[in-house]
Amino acid sequence: VGDKLYVELCFHIKNDVQMTIKHYSMNAHQTFVVVESSPIVLSVRCLNNNEGCPWKLRAIMSTKMNNKWVIKKWDGRHTCINPMLSQDHNKLDSKFICCCILGYTMSKHKFARRLERLCEVSPKKCHWINGISLENLALAHNKEGHRYGHMTTNLSEAVNKVLKGARNFPITALVKCIYVRLVEYFVQRLGQANAELAMGKRYCQKLMDAIKTNQEETSFHFVRRYDCERTRFKFEEVFNPITKRGGKICNIFLNEQKCECGVFQIYRYLCSHAIAACAHVRIDPLTYVDVAYTDKYVKAAYFGQWYPLESHENIQPNHGLRIVLDEIVLRAKGLSKSTHIINEMDWTESQRR
Repeated sequence: VGDKLYVELCFHIKNDVQMTIKHYSMNAHQTFVVVESSPIVLSVRCLNNNEGCPWKLRAIMSTKMNNKWVIKKWDGRHTCINPMLSQDHNKLDSKFICCCILGYTMSKHKFARRLERLCEVSPKKCHWINGISLENLALAHNKEGHRYGHMTTNLSEAVNKVLKGARNFPITALVKCIYVRLVEYFVQRLGQANAELAMGKRYCQKLMDAIKTNQEETSFHFVRRYDCERTRFKFEEVFNPITKRGGKICNIFLNEQKCECGVFQIYRYLCSHAIAACAHVRIDPLTYVDVAYTDKYVKAAYFGQWYPLESHENIQPNHGLRIVLDEIVLRAKGLSKSTHIINEMDWTESQRR
């Protein structure tokens, strides 16, 4: 846990050490700088070390502890005071936020194990989750595969680029802006699909980029064939003795479009393991790609008809109830002082004045 550090504290991987140090720094309202970082050593110190704060931490990957990471040096708590008060800690990055979210997995038994851990932490959240169908909650239980990659993304976040710049508008202007930008987005994607079809392309460019990325990883796989029909394979990742990663073993069934990693059956296109199996027996990997990734299907998805909105003069007047603003919630323009957090930026501006 981030607020409890001591010598001989063990971690499985280096990333766990880094996340723990960040958690500790946020709880202590302090920060640190990295002195040394390598595949076997991680050393950090307080930002105010030159001013006398002795706080240091050093962790190494110990062969005596089965290659686990162990804290070998820790000088206790900070003796300095950080005068800077910021709204967000400078170590609060996307990696730390992701480590606080339940791990992403496409394996059913891993999903069940992590769900049990979540239930141990919060029974109330577990009761709320149990009321949701697992097919609507997790990709690992998506049997039909109709959702593909949509469940990994909040659909409200998926239209962020459509809404970019359309903030703090009146309701009418906001609705018009959303409509116009959606039309522009659909027309652009439809034109892109038509252009790819005109060039003789069969699959969308996003799929081809994903296949290319997976092909670049196939050089780290060793494939063994298990039948004459060229449908069953076993692969093994090359183990890297420096990073201590690799060595994963999975089975591939091309006819069933299945790989034990879970990517093949979830996204309906080949993972790096399945591509390595196809290359081993000289089969075109695009043979096992779902038709939903073809440009014809993409064109059909964006072929919806859009029409311009009528002008304001042609709208019929409303003789029903009128919406009146609540005078209680009205306030002056600008950020409310009661919710404004004073930080170093405000101090700098006040000094300039």
